[in-house]
Amino acid sequence: LDADDDFPAHSGVSLGTRWCQLERYEEGAEAFKSACEVSPSPRMLQQWAVAEDLRGNLSGAVAAYHQQLAKEPDSVSGWMGLAAVCSRIPDYPESQRALNEVLRLRPGDPEATQLQQAPAEEEIRWKAAGSQPRHPLQN
Repeated sequence: LDADDDFPAHSGVSLGTRWCQLERYEEGAEAFKSACEVSPSPRMLQQWAVAEDLRGNLSGAVAAYHQQLAKEPDSVSGWMGLAAVCSRIPDYPESQRALNEVLRLRPGDPEATQLQQAPAEEEIRWKAAGSQPRHPLQN
């Protein structure tokens, strides 16, 4: 590989970072997405996931985290990010699965242990009210 072969990816990361610094998350997410199409490194995929989360595209964030974790299954920050996004969808089973992965990688992690209780408690409240949380991506 020539040193310039990854230039489009690095350029996309720089643009994505700058757009997010300016709180223009839509443009930032698109720049990271383009960079990941050229060179989908775990770091770039995680940056894309965060940008998708910031712009409110939770399904896009989940997809980017899944791609990152397929390449880097021992990424505690990736699993924590996935858990956080899934808890807001809400997709409690996926959030729990992600937190279990954090605890597999870092047994006894206090943040993961505490967060593991929150989705279960929220789901109990929904069920007690006689309803289920509506997935925001469903009609």
